[in-house]
Amino acid sequence: MLLARRQSLFRGCASRQQGFCPRAAHLRAPAFDFETRIATVDVATAIGELTVASIYVPNGGKDFPAKMAFLAAMDALAASYQSSGRLLAFLGDMNVARTERDVHPKERKPRAIGQLPEERALIERILSRGLVTSAARSIPTTTACSRGGRRGAICGSATSAGGSIMCSPARRSPRGPRSVR
Repeated sequence: MLLARRQSLFRGCASRQQGFCPRAAHLRAPAFDFETRIATVDVATAIGELTVASIYVPNGGKDFPAKMAFLAAMDALAASYQSSGRLLAFLGDMNVARTERDVHPKERKPRAIGQLPEERALIERILSRGLVTSAARSIPTTTACSRGGRRGAICGSATSAGGSIMCSPARRSPRGPRSVR
C-alpha cells in the first residue's frame, strides 16, 4: 500500500508498506509538523521497535526560517530518541547537500539555500544523535538509497532525485549482529 501525502493527509512524502508491517500501521505526525511534511510509523523488528519517519523538509526558498525551525525540530526529535535508546529512521528529501561534492560543480553556489553552512551544520547535528547515513556507513540492505540526480549525487544531495536515509545503527545481540528485516 502506498500512502501519498496530500494536503489533507501527508503531502510531500510517502510511506510504502509491503510486507514491512505485519500489523496495521498507524501514521502519525509529530507536533512540530506543518504543511504535513512528516509522517511517522512504529514498526516492530527483531531488534526492537523502530520509528520510521518519512520526511519532506521545506526547501526554504520562500521561508528559510521555517526550514531551519523544521530541521531544529528534527534534531530535537532525534535527541529524544537517542536519550531514550529507541530506534529511529529518517527517510526522505532533506533538501540539504551535506558537502560540496553532493552538488554538481556547475550548481555550486556558496550562498544558495540547500548548500548553506548553517543548514549543513544542523544536518550534522542531527546525525550526531546516534544516526548513520547510507553514504557514511553500511546499513541494512532493506533500506536502500536512491542515487538519482546529476552525476550520481549521493544521498542527501540537494540535487538528488532520490532521498536520504538516516537511521539508528542495528544493535548487536549476544547471538551476533542483526539487521532490520
